[in-house]
Amino acid sequence: MPDAIISTKHDKDVLVLASHPLLGTMSGQTEVSFLAEPTGGYGMLAAGAVPLLRMKKIDAAIANGDKKPLEPHDGWGIYPLAVGQYGAGRAVSVGFDSGKLPEAFDKATDRKFSIHAVRWAAGREIEP
Repeated sequence: MPDAIISTKHDKDVLVLASHPLLGTMSGQTEVSFLAEPTGGYGMLAAGAVPLLRMKKIDAAIANGDKKPLEPHDGWGIYPLAVGQYGAGRAVSVGFDSGKLPEAFDKATDRKFSIHAVRWAAGREIEP
C-alpha cells in the first residue's frame, strides 16, 4: 500500500528524469543528481503524470505511519517533483518543504521555483 515517507539521514540522492522548464538549468540533464530531503508519498504516479525528479534509492526514506523501511514494488518510486494534467487544469506535485528547497535545485531555478510552478500550473509563460 502506498505510504507517506520521511527522509532518513543517508544516501538522499535525487535524480533528474526529464526536460521541463520547472527544472531550470537542470532540465534535460539526466546525469545530474543532488542531495535533498524529500517528503511526500511513495507509490505509483497517477496516469498521465510526468515525474521530473526521483529519489535514487527508496532506502533513503522510511514509512511515516510505522517508521519501517519501504518495501520495493515495481513501478513505484519517491518523486519529489512531478507534473500532470487533470481535465483542463495542470498540477504540480512537490515533495519538498517550500521554505527549504534543496540548495542545488534552488540555484538551478534561480530561486524562483515557487512562482514558476504557479505560473506553469496556470498555463502561463515561465519568465526568466
